[in-house]
Amino acid sequence: MVVHLDSVAATFGNGATSACVVQMDSSITSVVCVDDAVVLQPASSRRQVSLGLNHVAAALIGWM
Repeated sequence: MVVHLDSVAATFGNGATSACVVQMDSSITSVVCVDDAVVLQPASSRRQVSLGLNHVAAALIGWM
């Protein structure tokens, strides 16, 4: 059995060996840095913000 993180799979899916992957869900945005299929120091490189696509959509609708 092989388990991959979404960020590692996204990095290799795009043909890169290292990247900072930004994942936006409906209510949370997370940023993870990946280098050679390893998440860099998980405690310090993984960030989550309580803003997501719902917040972005509400802001865009407010600007119209």
